[in-house]
Amino acid sequence: MRLSDTISKMMNDARERIIETMRARDIKVVNLVMTQEEYAKENGFDNAEDAEDDYNDYMSNDAPWVINFDKWGNGHDYAAMSVELVDGEHPKFKLNCHYTENGNDWFYDYDLAVLSMANVYERMLEELEIKDEPEKVWVLFDESLYDYELQARRIMVFKSEDEARKKFKEFADESRKTAEDKGWEIGSDNDDFFEAYPEGSWGTSHETVELSETTFSESIWCHD
Repeated sequence: MRLSDTISKMMNDARERIIETMRARDIKVVNLVMTQEEYAKENGFDNAEDAEDDYNDYMSNDAPWVINFDKWGNGHDYAAMSVELVDGEHPKFKLNCHYTENGNDWFYDYDLAVLSMANVYERMLEELEIKDEPEKVWVLFDESLYDYELQARRIMVFKSEDEARKKFKEFADESRKTAEDKGWEIGSDNDDFFEAYPEGSWGTSHETVELSETTFSESIWCHD
């Protein structure tokens, strides 16, 4: 996959997550920076007009910037102040922007340079407190103990559930055959867990195979 395709997919994924979140929370507008009135109040100005110069500096430094190309092909930088979701069959974003020379203006997201929208999506993810979903994985634990001596211990991590279950079945079949050959008791035998041991003597000898679904953000406990 080309780098441009990867970036495009990441941006589209972020856009979809933002739209879904705004719909679920019934949010119509996401503010990306404070209004001039809010800025004046927070910074001790008597009124919003007195804060104009400082507010423009604040927006220049803090607002995500987007680019609009006029009909002559000239690009103009705008500070994006807020984003409204215009929902429907084909949802779109309406951005309230500020341009130092021309004051405020608004654009739909498709009016703006595509890559410049990455700054807006990043800020919206922050404002909406949307965090990346932890990656789901499957952890396979396999252990053989005989007469207090560890014969083998394997821990494997899979991104594919199908591959994890194939390997689990392979290990479980091996352990089941070992248990049958030794005449051990089979304590558990299901799709996620197999265990066998001499009757009443798990601590001395056992065969254990366990498959667990988890994420990289969680800890996982395995039998030992």
